Amino acid sequence: MKIVVCMRHGEAYKNLKNIDGGTGSGLTERGIQQVSEALEELQRLKEKYNLPVKVFVSCKRPQIVESGTLVAKKMGVKELSTDERFKPIRLGSFNGLTKEEQQRKYPDALVALKQWENGEADITEAERLIPDMQKSAEYFQQVKGFIDSLDDDCISILIGTRSDLSCVINVLNENVQYKCNKMDFAQVVAAVEKGKHFEMINDESLQDEDERY
Repeated sequence: MKIVVCMRHGEAYKNLKNIDGGTGSGLTERGIQQVSEALEELQRLKEKYNLPVKVFVSCKRPQIVESGTLVAKKMGVKELSTDERFKPIRLGSFNGLTKEEQQRKYPDALVALKQWENGEADITEAERLIPDMQKSAEYFQQVKGFIDSLDDDCISILIGTRSDLSCVINVLNENVQYKCNKMDFAQVVAAVEKGKHFEMINDESLQDEDERY
C-alpha cells in the first residue's frame, strides 16, 4: 500500500507581505500553531495504517523546513528527505515579487495567473506571458515521476508550497493538466493507492474504525 500525504507549510512572514516564491521566511506564531493542529490528523493516519513514514520537503525555504521538522519529530522520522523532481515550479520573472510588483511589471500575466487560480483558464496563457516560467507540461511529468517512485508500504508526507502540492494532487487525481488546487496553510490532503489508482481520503475517514482498504 502506498499512501501519499500533501501538507502545505504553515503561515510564514513572507505570506504577510504577499510574496510569491523568493527565498522564503520563517513561520509566524500562527503558522506554528497551524502545523501543530495538523499533526493530530497526521498522527491518526499513522496509527490507522501502521506503516513506516517518510517526510519530504520540496525545497529548503525556511517555512517548509520548519514545518517539515515539526512533522518529522511528531512522526518519529530522523531526517527530512528531498527529491530533485519534487520542487516548486520555476516562476521565472515572478519569483520573489510582491503582488504589487507583479501588477506594475507584468499586469497581463498577473491577470492570466489569477484566471488560472480561479479555474477560469488553464495555465498556458500565464506561462506564455511570464518570462522564463517553467512549462507546466514539463513540470507535471517531473512531479508524476516523483510520485511513481515513492516507496510501497509507506506513508510519504510531502510538505511544500501551494503550487507544487497542487501539481501533486493533480497527479493523484489523474488530471492531465496542471490545475489549481487551493490549499490553506498546513492543510492535509491524503490519498491511498488502490491497484494502479489513488483514492483521496479525508480526516473523517481516518477516524472511522472500520478499515476501508
